[in-house]
Amino acid sequence: MKEILKIEIPNYITHVKLCDSRAKKFYTRHSRIPIKYRNENYEFNPYGILSEKTSGRLVLSNPKTADTPLLRRIDDKLFLEEKVNAITRSKIVREMGAFYKKYLPGNWKPREVCKIKMEIHNTVNDGSRDMDDMGWIMAKVINKSLVESGILPSNFKPTLKGYEIEVVPINSSQDRKVVLTLLNENERSKKP
Repeated sequence: MKEILKIEIPNYITHVKLCDSRAKKFYTRHSRIPIKYRNENYEFNPYGILSEKTSGRLVLSNPKTADTPLLRRIDDKLFLEEKVNAITRSKIVREMGAFYKKYLPGNWKPREVCKIKMEIHNTVNDGSRDMDDMGWIMAKVINKSLVESGILPSNFKPTLKGYEIEVVPINSSQDRKVVLTLLNENERSKKP
């Protein structure tokens, strides 16, 4: 097989921002109140929200996460075990696709692609997820991005003979990348 196109995507996306700012949550009469707030310095205001007696300031139940962006790690469990709803999964796929499209050449069309090889360069220490399982999500999204960018025709599936995913260990997570190689048996296809 002959290489007809090689695309390198540095620092591939690992998280998707679901919202810019998470809501503040407060302790109410029905909440489980921590021991540090069960004293004479705190009381419930007329609306049933825990507040400081002297200043009247409301007590946050989520001080570490309030007003911070909500990031969701891209993981195969999201899709296989249905731990998130369809809207969130759709947003993850859209964000991944938008990221990958930035690196795809939009004005080049091969005559025929027989095989797509994908190398995922990642650290061995990233044990929180299995990169082989992660590869199928990336493959589906990258395939869709290749079709939407016009690199692959929408009816390319009968000519595609395989999709190879290889995980390449690296030392630093700063150097992570995805390398896509489009292969063809036909010698007439030319590189861009």
